[in-house]
Amino acid sequence: MIKLKGISKRYDSSVIFENLSYEFKDNGFYFLLGKSGSGKTTLLNLLGNLEVCTDGNIERDADVCYVFQEANLLTDFTVYENIKITGIEDEEIDTILESLQILDLKHKVIHILSGGEKQRVAIGRALAMGGEILLLDEPTGNLDEQNTNQILNILKEISKTRLVIMATHDTSIVEKYGDVILEIKDRTLLEKIQSLPIVSEQKKQGIDSKKLFSFKFQFLYAMKLIKSRPLKYTITVLLSMLSMLLLFLILNIMFFNENHVVQNAIKTDERKLYSITKEYYNEPTNESLNYTYGSKLEEELSLAVAKENYSYYKKITFPTVSYDTQTEFQFIILNETFEGVYITDFVSNYLFSSQDCIGKKINIGIDGSISQFEIMGLKDTNYSKVYDLYFSDGKYMSHHKDNFLFYYGVVYISLNTYRDLLLSEPLKLTGTNFTLNHLDLRNYMNSYYEMAFESDDDLIENQVKVSKSFYDTYMDHTPLPASYTVRDIEDTINKNLYINRLNLHSILTDVNVVGIDDTLESDISVSQEVFDKLVEEYLHYVVDGICLDDTLKVQKLHQYGFKIANEDIGKAYFLNEILSNILKIAILVVCLIIAAISILALYFSIAGFMDKKAKEFFIMKCLDISKGKILNIFIIYTAFVICIGLIFVLLFGNICIALFNEYLKNEVLFINYRLFIFQYEPYLLLLGLVVLTGIFILLNPMLSLKKIDIATLVKLNN
Repeated sequence: MIKLKGISKRYDSSVIFENLSYEFKDNGFYFLLGKSGSGKTTLLNLLGNLEVCTDGNIERDADVCYVFQEANLLTDFTVYENIKITGIEDEEIDTILESLQILDLKHKVIHILSGGEKQRVAIGRALAMGGEILLLDEPTGNLDEQNTNQILNILKEISKTRLVIMATHDTSIVEKYGDVILEIKDRTLLEKIQSLPIVSEQKKQGIDSKKLFSFKFQFLYAMKLIKSRPLKYTITVLLSMLSMLLLFLILNIMFFNENHVVQNAIKTDERKLYSITKEYYNEPTNESLNYTYGSKLEEELSLAVAKENYSYYKKITFPTVSYDTQTEFQFIILNETFEGVYITDFVSNYLFSSQDCIGKKINIGIDGSISQFEIMGLKDTNYSKVYDLYFSDGKYMSHHKDNFLFYYGVVYISLNTYRDLLLSEPLKLTGTNFTLNHLDLRNYMNSYYEMAFESDDDLIENQVKVSKSFYDTYMDHTPLPASYTVRDIEDTINKNLYINRLNLHSILTDVNVVGIDDTLESDISVSQEVFDKLVEEYLHYVVDGICLDDTLKVQKLHQYGFKIANEDIGKAYFLNEILSNILKIAILVVCLIIAAISILALYFSIAGFMDKKAKEFFIMKCLDISKGKILNIFIIYTAFVICIGLIFVLLFGNICIALFNEYLKNEVLFINYRLFIFQYEPYLLLLGLVVLTGIFILLNPMLSLKKIDIATLVKLNN
């Protein structure tokens, strides 16, 4: 039942109704007549709660359903689907369609139906909504006489159990079908009763809002959007897939992690030894230089690594046995953690054709002399796993032979044993600043001399004796005792002297020459204390580098600025340097451009559907379908596009990275580890960008749906 209580409706200065009151019965067929502009549609809008009264109020005790002059159906759906979105059962749908005489059209798509058939489907949908009041705004205005009569006969039957209010300008039908005729004239209602409606005892219960336009139909509608523009959808998906793929690859480049790659290289090669280096700023030469040995490097290394975790290595030769015609075994390892001499299983198999080597003797050439050692132990390696990798192909032979020998063609000698070898003859120091003290700067930069030292227990610190030949060469006519101040190498600008030569300044600052000794086998004799310091300092400079065992964590090493001094791993450092500079900024810009293109493609795709299907969204709102359910259509559509892209990235993106890794490994850099390894950051960031993209894209339908005004559709149709 609907009751009008003194309602008024004004648009600015135009008055449509003034203090209008009327009470409708619970059922019956009411016709609403009036001239064009008299307010028929406005009154229907007020009855249907599509517009609000200026004054007064309208009481309703039942749900209202609206049927427009145009059918306003979902054109891509079938008859069944247009009614099923209300959530009613299939049996009820069949009953409604049968009563409307269109059961045979159940599975026909709306856009192929005639005008009369569409109008009956619209009435059927209104009936399925369960409202007790049916409002119709000239539903037969565009129909021929036959279809008009069919529709009116159906409505007449419906009016026996429901209230049917129909606005029309066709006076020829009202006498035949109407129970009550209402005419709008001079802003009032004139009533003419044809027959008194029989009060209905049957009440129709409204539909369950949860079943209205269920998720199934939201998904179905999204799929129909895809089918409506297959080419545009395909282009959008392809662009999305390409954009996500490029984003994924670029993010992997941006998040290239030097530590992870070095760890991966170590894990791949299962290496036993790692030569290290550190970059220092050379103040005299104003350059950054890499140190691979020396007391300065070990001093800083001791802050990061325990003494037992690193050793010294030195290149040597086996004069009587060589691996092939090009290369001999090259390395010994000096370490304080063991005594005697050890060899690797690879060296044992090569020298003795077995691993039975304990107690056997080998000759090793060190610093130009050959010494014989008894083998005290055997070190197991994994050389059999990587032998074919290094030596099965000529390119690996040329690029990796030294690496292989460094890790596997190794002899281990204790540091004490090597120290004894050094002390078996006078200690020879090359290019020290003591002999260069008298030279001017130019000669000091380019001159190198060699001196031999020995110890003398009778001397104290800073006292020295020199041989007759040394005195004649460097100190002729110099009265004794003579004093010298040893120049600091750091005062020079000769980088070779600064980096590669032992600096006596830290051991002998002020030198007092107290005598000439004809019995000296060396050039200079010093105190035992100074000689011991010279030996220890010399040990840092006669080696070729410092190496770490494979128990050290690379991250800890990098925290202190150290790197692995290895040709293969150096390629990872080089790539990191490239990616850390302006290239990374350029990559970021490209990344943002690609993201923007992908976002805009999806945005305009959604915007296009909003424009094309705007009327249908108005229709959905008229059916009391919530904006949230309508928005779900675009969420499903967007998620469908994005999910296809993500699946493509997960499959093809990782394949691309794997192929790129293989290309770099085998064709460009000749390495045996992967440069680009799995990192969670690119996946998380890509997922985050996708989520933000989805939110941004959905702003368009969200804002557009907020602007939906049901009355706008009414005005549009009329």
